[in-house]
Amino acid sequence: MHESIKFDIKEIKTDLLRAINECSQRGLLHTTKWLAELSYSLKDVKVDVLDTTADLYLADTSEEEDTYILAKTYFDLKEYDRAAYFTEECKTPKVRFLYLYSRYLSGEKKKIDDMTVVPPDPLKNESLRLLCSDLRKDHMADKLDGFSLYLFGVTLKKLQLTREAMDVLVEATHKQPMHWGSWLELASLITDREKLENLCLPNHWIKHFFMAHMYLELQLIDEGLALYCKLQSMGFEKNGYVLAQTAMTVNYRRGK
Repeated sequence: MHESIKFDIKEIKTDLLRAINECSQRGLLHTTKWLAELSYSLKDVKVDVLDTTADLYLADTSEEEDTYILAKTYFDLKEYDRAAYFTEECKTPKVRFLYLYSRYLSGEKKKIDDMTVVPPDPLKNESLRLLCSDLRKDHMADKLDGFSLYLFGVTLKKLQLTREAMDVLVEATHKQPMHWGSWLELASLITDREKLENLCLPNHWIKHFFMAHMYLELQLIDEGLALYCKLQSMGFEKNGYVLAQTAMTVNYRRGK
């Protein structure tokens, strides 16, 4: 696991700017924030912003773009059922994801609204099971992009199909490595070093953030500290997340 790390800092900045756009368009707010904070810590790295977003603008010229814009306004207002209604027949990956994600968040919102003293059993959640079934059909037909694979993994995890969830989330990191949410969902399923070392992960710079996170989660303090220090030396010495994780690792080390 101790492989050398070589970063092209301009390539990283370009990856970040592109992913911020992609995640923001899909309503993936936590990953968008995390990526934006990484990007801000590299604010002195100059890249051509037009080059990073040109392909996104070209992708947005589909016939479904007007539908997407309308549905996204409903989504942003947490009117998830309405967003799902308008996107149900859409086929492009971005709008299809918005449809599926709206269905998922609608179910989560209703679960909170109907919350009782006893937490609901996810295995009896019919809307979640139906969503998982639809995602499985798309997966079998090879129609899921990295973002929809993430959502499939989340539904599998909630339905306690842990082994399958892990496989799907690994697939999601290969198809869309810049979505930090996929890595975090995967991390929650890794309970020991053996599982971690048996993962087949993409050869992407963001994998090192995941490995550092996992070392800390598994109390592999020396490995975690070494990797966070390496990330600092590679350009992220001003990033709040990296600094906070490093400080936490140092505190754990002192407490050993």
